[in-house]
Amino acid sequence: MNYYFKYYRNRIIMLSKIKKYFNTEIVKIYDNSMYHKNNNSKKHLTILIVSNAFVQKSILNRHRQVYQALSKEINNTIYALSIHTYTFHEWKKNNIINIKKNICKFM
Repeated sequence: MNYYFKYYRNRIIMLSKIKKYFNTEIVKIYDNSMYHKNNNSKKHLTILIVSNAFVQKSILNRHRQVYQALSKEINNTIYALSIHTYTFHEWKKNNIINIKKNICKFM
């Protein structure tokens, strides 16, 4: 299977799972793999999710939910994952439109 086809298929699967699991349309996935010296087949991703499923949940519990939703992808295709989770209220209050990509300086 073509590398790019597999990559985009996995990305679509991840977006679909996140949207369904967290009942949201606000999801962004950034690929930071290009900043790694050893760019292997596993990806380093940054994910932004805005959902009211995070209301009254600690950051740790929010991240646990994301790991649970993406457990298969994390085990098979993701090398590193940076997670940014917000409720709709937090997102609007802090005027968060985008997140900066995490650049791996030590790779």
